[in-house]
Amino acid sequence: SLTIKCSSIQTKWRSVNNKPYEEYLEYNVIKDIEATGIEEPTILYYNALEKGFQNYMGYVPKVKYYFVPNLMQDKLTPIQDEYIEDGLADFVFTKIDKGYPGYSLLNTYENKYYLYVKD
Repeated sequence: SLTIKCSSIQTKWRSVNNKPYEEYLEYNVIKDIEATGIEEPTILYYNALEKGFQNYMGYVPKVKYYFVPNLMQDKLTPIQDEYIEDGLADFVFTKIDKGYPGYSLLNTYENKYYLYVKD
């Protein structure tokens, strides 16, 4: 069973359309992250908005620009590229499947999201 430290996700999972947990993106990503055994993981939302995985797991992001707000891609994506080059994130969550040096594809979700884990 998952170690969900934030009850709001459990409430969300129960209250929206009575869908089983396994149908939620958050559940599946957190399940895969926890299965790696990496403690207090850093998740980089590459060129993407924040999805809350670290909040649900009870962890604080370890890098300043761990997500990219709307209209900030030109400024922040190069900084995120440096984070990846320096290996500062344990995981890269993105819609851009281009391969990331030092990271391996862990899983694909909904045919549009990709989760990479640091090698």
